[in-house]
Amino acid sequence: MTERAPLAEAVAGVLADALVIALRRPDVVEALRGLTAAPELPTEKPDGALLTKRELAEALSVSCSTVDRLTREGLPIAAHVGDGRRYDLATCRAWLGARGRRPTKASRRSSEPEVAIEDVAESAGLRRTR
Repeated sequence: MTERAPLAEAVAGVLADALVIALRRPDVVEALRGLTAAPELPTEKPDGALLTKRELAEALSVSCSTVDRLTREGLPIAAHVGDGRRYDLATCRAWLGARGRRPTKASRRSSEPEVAIEDVAESAGLRRTR
């Protein structure tokens, strides 16, 4: 052992005793509770706050894919923030009320490419070698 070990043990003992004495005082305990209490976070956004796609989907009890399909059908976007969109919940609910309760249509992906490969090859001056 080093020469500092007995000193470190003595300091640790004094600090432990001081902590025990401090924790017997109600004012110290109350102050510590105030320091360790987690701040309350708001659970809802204020009225008029704009929502992300995920927040809107949660508020409407639908999936994010449904919000995407509704947006393609004309769901009003309140603002564009970077690459994202923000929605106003009241405006979206009004639009959905006017739209009525009808299902959204999933986009069908065609198995055929929109541009034929032969056309691209021909325009580039390439020929098939088979």
